[in-house]
Amino acid sequence: MRGRKRKSSEWDWLPKGVYAIRGWLVHRAYQNGKFQPDVKICRLEVARKSRASFYRRWEELQGEGAHNLRWVIDKYLNSRQFTKLAPRTQKDYVRYRDRICGYPVNGTTFGNFPLSRLNKRVIRAYLDSYPAPVAGNRHVQFLGSVFSWATQRYEDVPVNHCDGVKLNQEEARDRYIEDWEYAIVFICAQNMRVPLIAPAMELSYICRARRGEVFAYTELSIRREGLYLKRGKGSKNEVTLFSDRLRLALDACRCIYPSAPPKGHLLHDKNGNPYKKNALDSAWERVITKALTTGAALPPELAKEAVAAGAEFIGGRYLLTQKFTFHDIKAKGITDHKNHDGGHRSKKMETVYNRLARKVEATR
Repeated sequence: MRGRKRKSSEWDWLPKGVYAIRGWLVHRAYQNGKFQPDVKICRLEVARKSRASFYRRWEELQGEGAHNLRWVIDKYLNSRQFTKLAPRTQKDYVRYRDRICGYPVNGTTFGNFPLSRLNKRVIRAYLDSYPAPVAGNRHVQFLGSVFSWATQRYEDVPVNHCDGVKLNQEEARDRYIEDWEYAIVFICAQNMRVPLIAPAMELSYICRARRGEVFAYTELSIRREGLYLKRGKGSKNEVTLFSDRLRLALDACRCIYPSAPPKGHLLHDKNGNPYKKNALDSAWERVITKALTTGAALPPELAKEAVAAGAEFIGGRYLLTQKFTFHDIKAKGITDHKNHDGGHRSKKMETVYNRLARKVEATR
């Protein structure tokens, strides 16, 4: 059971929310309608000997005086560099900030950790203890960007504490979508009440584009020679030259809500506005569920591939046997492309997206 604030006037000088409990001065914050876990500030005997010692520690926890981790992250999130990032990336970074700063560490939270005590071992300890290893990697990569930005601007951040910290091991995704699998999902998408996923799949495959990039296409993206793609995440922009398949995909985009107000986006809702992430997530899940449970009729050459792969055949339709993500379509497009081109600046990323094993000659 939690202790209560002592009635003795000895502690009348304490800030609001600070209590003397079991030999410690603790801060008990009240947020979102409930009390948060106690955060230890210092022992009672320390505060009795020197109020300055208490206030020094209190200021560290509040982000005043000695700067803490939350302080430097917030500086980055309010910077001009942050505003230049894609909206989706900004949203992810804000979420990372909340997860990192709220993570409990030694009776306080990681956001309250003083910068003067931060080092590679602390970052390593965070990675080792965070319950989701992949998410922990993303957090540390984000902190690396924060520190890289801050070391050039603040004396309190002399080094990038994430440099040299080895991330948790991640298994590379190697899911390759076979042609018959793609065909089942594509046909199911075409037969939905609002078939927006079908042309989106084609644009992703033909142009080797992420979902966010596909739904960011506008009428201005259509150039004389092809479709201009402004890639995200530092990849190289490019123009995909027109082909018959690309022209059909663009025509299909225009057939969805043709009477909507013209606001520029190739794929838009009935009001001409771009789709939100939640709506796209739901639409994709409905298509995949239909492919798994209802399936689609396939042309003979693809039907042979489906049979060879063990696909279930019910009522003249082949069922998808294994889910895949929309992002896997980009990987299929890169894998199937003549030059495996995906706009990547590094060979490492090209390897990530080329999902087929390399073929080499046998040793004679």
